[in-house]
Amino acid sequence: MGPWRPGFVGQAGGGAKRYEPASEVEAKLMQTAARDVRLTDVGVGTGQPELVVWAGIVRAVEAHDTDSGRPVVSLDVEQRHFDWIGDSGLQPERFFLSPLGDGTFRTRWQLPRVVSAEEVRAHRVPRDMVVVYGNPRLSTADGAVEMASTESIRLIPAAQWRDDVLSYGPDIESKSLGAPGPAAQPLEDK
Repeated sequence: MGPWRPGFVGQAGGGAKRYEPASEVEAKLMQTAARDVRLTDVGVGTGQPELVVWAGIVRAVEAHDTDSGRPVVSLDVEQRHFDWIGDSGLQPERFFLSPLGDGTFRTRWQLPRVVSAEEVRAHRVPRDMVVVYGNPRLSTADGAVEMASTESIRLIPAAQWRDDVLSYGPDIESKSLGAPGPAAQPLEDK
C-alpha cells in the first residue's frame, strides 16, 4: 500500500490529524501495511501475502517467560474499524474507534526487551487499544484468525480512546452516536 489515505470517516481537520506512529519501526511498517484487508478476507490455512495493520481492543492477555528473558505475549483482540485519525481536541481521548468490527483475532509477540511475564501481566490489562502489524492467516485448528507473524504491536491505554462517539465501517456511512457522556438536560424556565 502506498502513502496514507483517509479512513472511513473523512478528512482530518481542526484538532484531528493523521495517526502518528509511536516509533521509527512503526512508521516504516505503517508505510507498507495494508489497512483495507478485513478479517473476513483471510483464507483458510493461507497467510496474506502482504503486511496488514489492524486496530482493536485487547480482550485477553497471556504472558509466558522464555529462556531469553523476553516473554512471549498472546493477545485476543476484538478488531474494530479505525479511521486512522488522531484527535488533539480538548477531550482526553485521542482515538475514536467504531463500535463495529469484523470479529476477534489472536496475535503472539515476543517483547523486544527483557522483562518478566509478571511485569507484563501487571501493566497491560484488557481494554487497552492495540495496533497490530502482521501477516494474518486462518488457523486450521479452530477456525480463528491469527497472525502468522507479528512485526510490531502498539498498546494505547484505555483512557486514550473511545468507541461510543462515531459508528463507521467500510460498508456503512459514518454517523454520530451522540455526544459522549451524560445526555444533555433541558433548561428550566424560571
